[in-house]
Parts: sequence; C-alpha cells; structure tokens
Amino acid sequence: MFESEDNDADEEEEVEDVEENFVELLPEEDDPSQFNIYALFGVKITGFTYFIEFSKDLESHVFFFSVKVCQSDIENDEEYQESEDSELFTWTNLSLNLFPLFVTLLQLFSSLPEIFATRYLTLINTQNVLIWSVEDSHCFLTIIDRFREYNCSDSILNTLFLINQEYLSVLRSFDNFTITRFEILSFLAKCDAVYKVCVLYDKFGVAELTNLHRYDSFSVNFIRNLLTNANFEDNNLTQIFENYLD
Repeated sequence: MFESEDNDADEEEEVEDVEENFVELLPEEDDPSQFNIYALFGVKITGFTYFIEFSKDLESHVFFFSVKVCQSDIENDEEYQESEDSELFTWTNLSLNLFPLFVTLLQLFSSLPEIFATRYLTLINTQNVLIWSVEDSHCFLTIIDRFREYNCSDSILNTLFLINQEYLSVLRSFDNFTITRFEILSFLAKCDAVYKVCVLYDKFGVAELTNLHRYDSFSVNFIRNLLTNANFEDNNLTQIFENYLD
C-alpha cells in the first residue's frame, strides 16, 4: 500500500525551507486540491515517520484514511523505512464514522500520564497502593469492544490489544509494589506513537475526509494542516508524565 517516491535535491531543499519534519512525498502540483487522492504523504514526528494515504470505496463512495508508522531514528531514513523491522504498525480504513471512538481513545491516552503520576507519587511517598477500579482495569478492553462493534480493521484491534496487554502489566506492577519510573515511561513511549496517530486522524484526517466527501478533493490547506497538527514536540505522553513528577 505504501510506496515511497524518489525526491531530487531541489525538492528536498524546498521542503526543508518550509518545515524540517515534512517528508516530500507529494506530487509536483502547487495546489493541494489538485493532488491525486491516492497519493502518498509523510511526516516525521520525534523519531517516527508517519506515512499517510487516502482511498475511496468505489461502491459506497466512502473515503478512508490510512497511516503506517515506522521508526526513523537512524541516519539513512530511506534504507530504514524499507526494512521490515522499521514498521511498527499500520492502521487502515479510518473513516469519518469512527470519529466518536477516536475522541474517546484520545481522552483515554491523555488521562494516563496524570493517573500514573498520581499513583506513582502516592506509592513512593506513602508506601500505599491505590486500588484500581474495574473501569480503570477494563478501559482499553471497553474501547476495543467499541471498535469491534464498528467492524474496524484488524490492524487497529491488534494494536490496541497489545497496548492493553502492556497496560495490564503496568497495573500489576503497581499492585505488586514493583512499579518503576522506567516501566511507566516505557509504556507511555509505546502509547505515544498510537496516540499521535489518533491526533492526526482527529485534527487532520477528519477535516480532509470531510473535504473529500464534499468536493472529491483535498482542501487547499492540506499541507499547512498536516504540518501544524503533526507538531508534537511539546505534547508527548512521556514528557507530560515527567512534568507531573517535577
């Protein structure tokens, strides 16, 4: 599904003048509304490259948004992106119909740093463990069930299932008095890539899907909206957690 395109030196210099974290995978047209709907786009975000692609079901005329996440923290990005080990996960068939689910998922991810920080500080300061409620323990399972009800792709369900396994492991460490700052940060770092896909869908994908449904083309603000909403430097879950501990 995702195939990168070669860029010449002039194109790379032009992109760097606009924004360093933007990967030039766009056609040559100046007007984004004239881009091929099936073109490939990409953006680098704090060690990851997010490849973005739109598609259309010819029978239902429904548009979809797909994202492939790769690690990009080595010097030769092109070589690394082609490596099998570079891909973390791919989410396909994200439609406007899923918007309510993504709002809930974003709220869940956003709440984790404060929840973990509060419980971690309580543990190290008082040697007491706060009891996890059933709602706390089942929060990701509840989300997974809702995504399953919407007949979401297995790519989404599998990613959330793995996140849930890691989440339950963190909860057990709290209960066993073995939780460490490193374990929490490690889990939140894994959540970050998924969290940012949710933000891209919410802040960028939804607007473009809406424009595609209305006008059968991308908006004229496509590039600006992508770059603006891909600025996560100060919005990492790990950093938010650390801020609560300071």
